[in-house]
Amino acid sequence: MNLHVLRFAAVTRFIDLMNWFKCRRSYCLLSVGNYTSGLIIVTWLISDYGDVLDALYCISSCLFGIAITGLYLYRPLFMLPDIIYKAAVSFCALFYSIQETDATGQKAVSHLILVMLAVGLLFIENYLLLQLWSSKQLESQRLAQRRPPPPTYDQLSTLELCHQTGSCPMPDVKYSDDVNRPETPPPCYELAVAVLRLSLQPRRLSL
Repeated sequence: MNLHVLRFAAVTRFIDLMNWFKCRRSYCLLSVGNYTSGLIIVTWLISDYGDVLDALYCISSCLFGIAITGLYLYRPLFMLPDIIYKAAVSFCALFYSIQETDATGQKAVSHLILVMLAVGLLFIENYLLLQLWSSKQLESQRLAQRRPPPPTYDQLSTLELCHQTGSCPMPDVKYSDDVNRPETPPPCYELAVAVLRLSLQPRRLSL
């Protein structure tokens, strides 16, 4: 086969894989894996204290449910407690496993490897979370850039109602060249509408 076709197919597959990693489904799968590894680490650390272990199980389950709810509701603050809890448990287990390896030698190397794997998965989860929210912010910025610009002060400067035979339901807008207002648009649509209403009030009172 052609080498360029294979390279193009590989790049396309890689881009599709990265887009899949950015979606919420992949984050949910990784979060479930980290939730399970967190329960295993907590059981290994404090297996002698049953009441504390049950409390940590309940706390971890509640934080996981809140984080998944915040993910689908696009509320990043709901996901922050779960991230802090997982990071605290993982780093406590990492320090404990390093100390255990120094004390017992080769017997605790397997614990250290598993804890380092859990810490690595935690970093990957946080990376995917940042990628997901950055893509969401870029999407919202693109939508905001497509909005039409607000009217200028010159367009809102002179508003005269038509005074012909009858009352005119729509104002006759005239643009003046002798207005000393800046040509820059208002900072938002709400201010433009407020200026328009203020300019229309004296005209309506005079009628």
